[in-house]
Amino acid sequence: MRAPARTALLLLVAFAAVPARADDATEAKARGRYSDGEAALRLGHYLDAVQAFEDAYRLSNKVEILYNIGLAYRRAYSVDGRPEYLRRAMDIYRTFSQLATSPVEKRAADQAIDQLGAQLRQIDEQERLARLRAQANGPLANAVRLYSEGRAPEAERALTGLLHRGRNPPSMVVDIYRLLGQIFADTADGAAAVDAFRKLLALDPDFTLAPTAQPLAKRALARAQAQAEGRGALGMTHLPPPAATPDQPLGLSLAIDNDPLDMVARVTVWYRRQGQRRFSSVTVAKGGDLSIPGLDIPASDDEYRVEYFIDAFDRWGNVLTSIGSTQAPLSFPVLTNAEVEQRAEAARAWYTRPWPWVGIAAGVAVVAGAAAYAYMKYSTPPSSLWGVIQSMPR
Repeated sequence: MRAPARTALLLLVAFAAVPARADDATEAKARGRYSDGEAALRLGHYLDAVQAFEDAYRLSNKVEILYNIGLAYRRAYSVDGRPEYLRRAMDIYRTFSQLATSPVEKRAADQAIDQLGAQLRQIDEQERLARLRAQANGPLANAVRLYSEGRAPEAERALTGLLHRGRNPPSMVVDIYRLLGQIFADTADGAAAVDAFRKLLALDPDFTLAPTAQPLAKRALARAQAQAEGRGALGMTHLPPPAATPDQPLGLSLAIDNDPLDMVARVTVWYRRQGQRRFSSVTVAKGGDLSIPGLDIPASDDEYRVEYFIDAFDRWGNVLTSIGSTQAPLSFPVLTNAEVEQRAEAARAWYTRPWPWVGIAAGVAVVAGAAAYAYMKYSTPPSSLWGVIQSMPR
């Protein structure tokens, strides 16, 4: 290949590689944050590991990193004992199971889901009993007392009032539907009993009645189970969002899973700048686009994170399912002013930047010089430092 053609080819390769530099830098940063997560995991800094792995996922979109996020949450639970960490790990593993493309990955996710499911059922039962003890004179305990005294209509009214009042956590909503199902069965309202049990099973697919339960209640539950067979618990699928651009709204990926009864009416994201006490919120109807306003993600020269969690409510304002909590919020980073400028520079078309044109000018000069050299070499006498030497006679 002649020198001019070879030089031109090198220039083309160089310019073709310009857009790849940003991708290379992103991959390097993703690998760096992944290494940070591994180091934090080894040191027992599990929440730091969660943040590092989430950042690595944001930058790389490597689905397998989700497994490590779940692992970090499980280990955080082993230290702090907060059930929110196990529930978040369950959310992550369910998402990982849906997105996994390898049978090995899916098998690992499903094994983790089975282990966590048994563990969380025990925790839920302990929390339910503790709540009943703490609310010995509360509305739920009062409904239980009325039911045990044979005053089913009064118990039903008390439970319905408690449900319509709203502000109940998922475990209490489960208790309300459980008792309503039994009461309706006892009063021979089979359709209402099945409906109550269907809603109960949507929140707790593994629910079973005590062996001493009435036959009518058992039959109503069996009918509800037949209708819900193969369906998982109502929940939400959510992936860590990208790093937020300051002053721009940040959309959150969210899907409601397993809600054929349309129990979810609206979804709320609660958020705050890390270190602050008060959460702000945005609420949308089910299926609406959930996003955090850009006004609440201000520009800064220093990196900071925004903490958040998500609740799904029924039409009365009861929480049916959540991702994160006030005690164990999720978080995402906000780009600094310098990072915003770097991204803008990387995204800018190469022909709008000054330096590529400098390179092109230099390249053109090289190519032109090489072409002139070749032309002179093959068509004219060679030159010296002093100018062109006259042609020698042929």
